[in-house]
Amino acid sequence: ISGLGLPESGIIKAAGTFLTHAINSRHLTSFIPMIGQELVYMTLNCV
Repeated sequence: ISGLGLPESGIIKAAGTFLTHAINSRHLTSFIPMIGQELVYMTLNCV
């Protein structure tokens, strides 16, 4: 998230934490390759 140049705010930090957790979650490893790009897009769109 920091590489995107977004401002430092609580909401953006929470979104980054959520995405990091989702991407690194072993329970979601089979889904992330299929939905990862859409997950990031939808999360950032909501922010």
